Amino acid sequence: MGKENLEKISSERLLTAPEVIYKLLQKHPEVIQISVATYLNRSHGEESIESYRGYIPVDYENSSLADGKWRRANFKFGEVEAIGSMVDICSREGCDHSPKSHFEDQLYLWQLWHDGVEAPHGFQESFIFLDIEMKEPEIMERVTEVLQNVPEDWYILHSGDGFHVILDRLIKIEKLPREYGKLIAFFGEKLGNNRLRRWGEDLKRVANDSERVLSWGELVREKIGHINEPIYQEGKEVYIIDLRHVAVSLKKVKIYHDWLIENKNRPFIIKYDPVSHIGCSRAPDKIGGFYLRISPKRKDSSPPVLVAQKEVGKIQFFRTVDDLLKSQKQQRLF
Repeated sequence: MGKENLEKISSERLLTAPEVIYKLLQKHPEVIQISVATYLNRSHGEESIESYRGYIPVDYENSSLADGKWRRANFKFGEVEAIGSMVDICSREGCDHSPKSHFEDQLYLWQLWHDGVEAPHGFQESFIFLDIEMKEPEIMERVTEVLQNVPEDWYILHSGDGFHVILDRLIKIEKLPREYGKLIAFFGEKLGNNRLRRWGEDLKRVANDSERVLSWGELVREKIGHINEPIYQEGKEVYIIDLRHVAVSLKKVKIYHDWLIENKNRPFIIKYDPVSHIGCSRAPDKIGGFYLRISPKRKDSSPPVLVAQKEVGKIQFFRTVDDLLKSQKQQRLF
């Protein structure tokens, strides 16, 4: 797909990241809880300090997302909010997933959440999120060249420091290592990058062994750097996909998955006492999954915005490469 094909098809205001998430959730009424995180803003590649990460009933967050807003980030303290790929799916057989059908579930989950308890209620699945390391506008073109070959719908958001990709496909969490391995290898193949392809093939090879997936992640953290680090001095590899983000996220998914297996046959709430927490089998404080920022980094900046998408087989661009170049020049002036 050449640069001449990146035609801007809309002059309307770009959708922000919260609005894109809201649009995605409207396509999946089976989702009853979403995961969010609030953390202190850090430079790209630095470890973030989280003040909150967990499930929130989807009805509690929907109105804010629809309005392009975020609930938890406090700019005064340098906080940002991120959305997680992990979602809680209604598991009631025969449910039509309408608001009416989910009303009692949402009320029950909201009451628990209000009392400080977050627990899975149904099946745990995850969307596919990718953090794109490089921020040059032509990177959008290269990412789109790859994504035009995948069957599912997708969304590309420009974050300022790079791009975020959301694939509209829900995956059982035990299958995430294999799916990420396949996707990394696919990117490597389509971009002609054999090293990247091998990282993906290696992840696919060990995907059914969680300990070997963790070992893959440790090797990634040893060998892979970030684009803004002194990579040539340190000898680290850097790719279009942030593999460190994949490695850290898969580790957190494993921790959560292990807890789910351990508590599979135990009721999460038994005669719950909101003061003592007696009778409550709590989920881990850190819900697993891949997280992407949806709020601005500063009060005077913008959240990530939608620049391209594929829906019902149709690819649309809301910003051209030239648009992004102009936008970045304007940002540098301020």
